[in-house]
Amino acid sequence: MFKKIISTACVGALIFGASCGSKTDEKTADASDNFSIDGTIKMPQKGQYIKLQEVGQGTLLTIDSAQTDEKGEFHLKGKTNEDKYYLLNIYNQQNIFMVLGSNEKVKITADGTVGESPYQVSGSPQTEMLARLQNFKQNMSANMKHLQELYAEAARANKQTTVDSLTAVYNGQQQANKRYIKHIVDSLNTSLVALYATNFLSFNDDFEYLDSVAQRFQTGKPNSKYTQEFIANINGLKAQKAEQEASNAQFAAGKEAPDFELPNPKGKNIKLSSLRGQVVLVDFWASWCGPCRAENPNVVAMYKKLHGKGFEILGVSLDEKKDKWLGAIEKDGLLWPQVSDLKGWQSSAARLYQINEIPNTMLLDKNGKIVARGLRGKELEEKVASLLAQ
Repeated sequence: MFKKIISTACVGALIFGASCGSKTDEKTADASDNFSIDGTIKMPQKGQYIKLQEVGQGTLLTIDSAQTDEKGEFHLKGKTNEDKYYLLNIYNQQNIFMVLGSNEKVKITADGTVGESPYQVSGSPQTEMLARLQNFKQNMSANMKHLQELYAEAARANKQTTVDSLTAVYNGQQQANKRYIKHIVDSLNTSLVALYATNFLSFNDDFEYLDSVAQRFQTGKPNSKYTQEFIANINGLKAQKAEQEASNAQFAAGKEAPDFELPNPKGKNIKLSSLRGQVVLVDFWASWCGPCRAENPNVVAMYKKLHGKGFEILGVSLDEKKDKWLGAIEKDGLLWPQVSDLKGWQSSAARLYQINEIPNTMLLDKNGKIVARGLRGKELEEKVASLLAQ
């Protein structure tokens, strides 16, 4: 599923709110510097700077900067009395996330090109572990994307046995990835790398575990600003979770589904309540959501089978670009009504229904009462058939 709660882009959202686009300040390193970085850029750019930036709450503080010499080599230095997060910003193109402590003599070799280019680092055990985590993330993403592509291909060919098998493999791989990350977090105890690794987990699914990590850091490293920021974020998420659980009562089975009204591709508004008298599936999706698109062939087949018996779907897109939305509707052959205000995660319907991940569905009976949330595949079709038979 695609989630909007936790991001691993540049710097972990649970640790602090900084990102690659955060405010940047300048600071000059002094004569008592106690760690250093000696690096080589394979594709050096004359006149361009390499910056070492300390990552803070919404800020990137430049500690030192340098240009490469004719051999592509550079030297940076800094001072710290505790482990801290840093970003090595190479020409504003390649960013390398680091954890550095006092007296470390780091050596690094990088391409200096745009994106997640490969690099080699030594002399900083925690940064070396970060590099391994980043490599794991890239491999994990590639593997999961490949499984999604195989799933979509099997679904389009109506190979249900293959679809079921790939679903089991996909879910199993997700659980294996999660176990590996938790093992890393536990083995690193109170290393800052452990905090970073928590961003590979899910707030919704792993909250109790994340809370236990916060307690561990509170005990083992209570004075660290990163511990305090992590705990503050966990407490904020805890309050959010409690609020969400309380408000979820309005979506319990038997409750009337909240009404909303959004425009279809031609600009005509459609009200959810206008579909009463039919069994309705409210389907939250987007053109950029791979799992949503992979599921669409199954939903199309179910719609063709059951629509004539009183089944309807209302697709609610979390797209922001109309051409992408319309292109996906046409390419996937979606036959049911579609609506969107093109506001992405800020869609009024998504906010009303507290949608934090997609694909996401809400099944309603003929009277507009909620039957179930999140049903998919065979389970969804069987439930729809039973409602139509009533």
